[in-house]
Amino acid sequence: MEFEEAFIVKKRKQWCAALLTAAVTLSLITVPASAADTVQDAYRAYYDFLQDEKDSIGKPFVGTYYGMSSYPFVKEGGWRNEELLFARLIDFDRNGIPELLFGKELCATAVASVRVYDLYTYKGGQMVRLATAEELSSCIDTEYHGGSDGIQYSARISRDAAGKTYLLRGGKSDRSYVDEEYYYYSVSGGKWAFIDRTMRRFIPDIYIAPGIQTTTGDIFYYAGPRESATSFGARVSQQEHDSRKQKYTAGGQETIALNRGDVDAALNQLSQSIDPNYASHYRAPSGWAAESVNAAIAAGIVPETLQKKYASPITRAEFCALAANYYEKSAGKPITQTASFRDTSDPSVQKMAGLGIVTGIGDGKFNPNGLLTREAAAAILVRLSTALGNPPQKSAPTFDDNGSISGWAVESVGQCQAAGIMGSTGNNQFSPQGAYTREQSMMTLMRMGNAASQSAVATLAINPIPGVTVGRTQTLAVTASPAQVPNRALTWTSSNPAVATVDENGAVTGVSEGTAVITATAASGVSAQCPVTVAGKRAVFFTAAPTTIRCVDASNLSEHTLNDFDDPADNPKHTATITIQSVEPQSVFSDYSITPKAVLHCTQDLYLSDKPPVLYEGTIYQSITSEEGFFKWTAEDASGTIVDKGVAHVHASAPQTGNSFDVEISLYQLTPGESYTLRFYSYLP
Repeated sequence: MEFEEAFIVKKRKQWCAALLTAAVTLSLITVPASAADTVQDAYRAYYDFLQDEKDSIGKPFVGTYYGMSSYPFVKEGGWRNEELLFARLIDFDRNGIPELLFGKELCATAVASVRVYDLYTYKGGQMVRLATAEELSSCIDTEYHGGSDGIQYSARISRDAAGKTYLLRGGKSDRSYVDEEYYYYSVSGGKWAFIDRTMRRFIPDIYIAPGIQTTTGDIFYYAGPRESATSFGARVSQQEHDSRKQKYTAGGQETIALNRGDVDAALNQLSQSIDPNYASHYRAPSGWAAESVNAAIAAGIVPETLQKKYASPITRAEFCALAANYYEKSAGKPITQTASFRDTSDPSVQKMAGLGIVTGIGDGKFNPNGLLTREAAAAILVRLSTALGNPPQKSAPTFDDNGSISGWAVESVGQCQAAGIMGSTGNNQFSPQGAYTREQSMMTLMRMGNAASQSAVATLAINPIPGVTVGRTQTLAVTASPAQVPNRALTWTSSNPAVATVDENGAVTGVSEGTAVITATAASGVSAQCPVTVAGKRAVFFTAAPTTIRCVDASNLSEHTLNDFDDPADNPKHTATITIQSVEPQSVFSDYSITPKAVLHCTQDLYLSDKPPVLYEGTIYQSITSEEGFFKWTAEDASGTIVDKGVAHVHASAPQTGNSFDVEISLYQLTPGESYTLRFYSYLP
């Protein structure tokens, strides 16, 4: 009989977003110095991979995995990356480069999800998949524990006397006839392979049921692969069986937990093993570039794909993406001219080539993945500024390494230096053939815009705002002529910082009740002022038109804690825009005496419970009566930021489908006169 390991698997409930914070220890193998460069490349590739996987959560999944075919009703492209499950580094073959055991979940509907397992290694300068979900699924154990832990994952491994690691399938059985069976898998010859199998088969003299049998009977031993599904493999002696098992377990055998926290733990440990500059600036730019990078992102110049790895060299195609966005934002119109190359169909490259801002390398090629040099960047920046009608003044460069600048780039380097767009890399060196980084590219583009706009400003005005609340921040909008000037290119001051402060981007923050005058000054000397009134925190009443939502009865909340209410809801049912009608001081109301109401309609019956559950873990609501239903709401400002949220009670007696209910909701720290979007959510799909 074929041995099958028993385990319990239950579908994770869609409305529960479990957050696991278990500490995880990952072992990175110490390697000889001669192999350090190769291992560094592997660690960096794994680091990039895990960061990209984190970014993919919630986005569409492209491709096919084992198990998806079980859901033929899911249309192509209907899957999305839902959750990262685990990431473990294990050096199976002891070659100094660990393999990456990785798992994630893909979801299409409330009932269609697949768990994906992969095993990667690094060789030939790239990550290589050694094993897929189909090959690993029988080696990854899953068990449903309920509560906030949900499904937990684990794997069993063993090591031989030399430290080589094996991933195990099978184990001890509580069934009759097969007492113990193990399959051993590992990396062999650079490939994932089945290594061996051992099996102990016990046939009791009398068997009634699991655990009810004689302790005497016949014992048989087998090893090696099964010839077929119904065979047991080659029969061997007990000595041979024990010897082969000992061979793969001499270094120990253990069950390792595979936790969701493994992913962040792996990233953290990898970050300590690769170039610290690379890791520290993966998500955040260097301090000297942060202001410009953030401004470029806010201006819509930086594609999402380039909002990371800021200290990395930029490719020719990536710089074209920045330059094309910069041109279209600055010119206020799309680029329609295009030119083609044989080795790329990148639209940004084609746009920049169409304007004559970039050129190819010959033979109809552009070399999109080639790294951009500093002198090439200078030439592109000058042509870009000229195309926008702001040609930098001609000037000779004054760097100590002028002699190493290519002849075709000397003039451009001088123009960029004189305009303050590009400077030295240190010790008055320009380093013309040096690589240009992503953050340097973003910074010089913003410098180019500042240089062009600051000197051109003739008139300046700040758009008035109705006010700001204590603790809230609002960025002022500026109108300038003849050319628009970004907030970052202005000098900002507040007449009364004790009431309102303003940062270098024109973001005003309320400090205390009162008034202050905010002043913006351009490099040309032109300035503008805007009075700002700061109000104290308020409880804000609103009205909303009758609307339709789905209510949830109290009995469905018996397993929840207050923490569950802060998790994102999976099933939004209604959105409405509300406008503030009146404002009263917060001190007028207590947390338990909220009176403003909006009329809402329920689309289904509230199924009532005879025994009302109680919310625990520091309950706010003392109890839930059997005549209460619940739904979650959030309030968003114009930028989509959630500024308030809560759980609303529906109070009703003998509710019926279509009934209207009074709902008590109060919003805090909102700005009078603004509109907010109120979203209602149900707790169940």
